[in-house]
Amino acid sequence: MRSARFALGALLLLVLALVAGGVIPRPLLAPVEASSGAADLRRILVLSGPIHTDIAIPLDETTRAAFPFLDAAGVPVGHPAARWLIVG
Repeated sequence: MRSARFALGALLLLVLALVAGGVIPRPLLAPVEASSGAADLRRILVLSGPIHTDIAIPLDETTRAAFPFLDAAGVPVGHPAARWLIVG
């Protein structure tokens, strides 16, 4: 009888944890903002399909300066019409 009560209590605790996980809103903490202000924020896209996900990074002067080796590898990040660097 004691083991049946223990199993029932464990099951009840599991159900309560699952309900709490679905009811409590996330994130509980406020997002941490960049210390240098909103001017440094950039939009990064996540493009997802049924079996594959890509990350799209906007190409600006900062991004082009961070990835100069891609031009040498044949990825035209320095082309003036290029707007996104897609990694996947």
